[in-house]
Amino acid sequence: MLLGVALERAQPGQKILVVGFGAGCDALLFEATAAIAAYKSCAAVSAALARGVTNTSYNKLLSFSGELQLDWGMRSETDSKTSLSQLYRARDQVIGFAGGKCGDCGAMQFPRMPACVRCGSTAAMTPVPMADEPAKVATYTADWLMYYPSPPLFVGLVQFDNGARVLMEMVDVDPVKFDVGTPLRMVYRIKETDSQRHYNRYFWKAAPLS
Repeated sequence: MLLGVALERAQPGQKILVVGFGAGCDALLFEATAAIAAYKSCAAVSAALARGVTNTSYNKLLSFSGELQLDWGMRSETDSKTSLSQLYRARDQVIGFAGGKCGDCGAMQFPRMPACVRCGSTAAMTPVPMADEPAKVATYTADWLMYYPSPPLFVGLVQFDNGARVLMEMVDVDPVKFDVGTPLRMVYRIKETDSQRHYNRYFWKAAPLS
């Protein structure tokens, strides 16, 4: 992250030294070329830091880092085992958030199904990345009953400008400013934690654009 911040501020000709220490030492030296002046990150570190929300709950920090064991009740007693073989087969959808465009009617959908949701065509769909596609809230609800490490769980339909409509988890929600029509951006976050196998499953979630 520090290298990312340095690249955002670098000027042509400047040198950047990255040093890592621990069980040995590594040093990497970079020199910014003239191309750095025209470079603009699509996901700047400074922009991510500016969107940060201050939380003063030390107990929440301990809970999220696994240092404090809380009794979440019976609703949390589920096995979150991930099928790694299925994850590999669908990696372009799970990791790349690639939807499908019907070759017959042009309808967009996620996930890609064997048949088009509009015309029923079984022709192969064209993969289309959706992580950067403009979107907004179509419907949403705050669920206080389902287990969630930081309740409530916001979930609802996300309407993409390309026509796709996806049921998604919504995060970084300010209930005062959040409503139907709120512009959204896609963020890659932890979906579930498999505490028995020490594995985190990631997926895309919807967050307010600003």
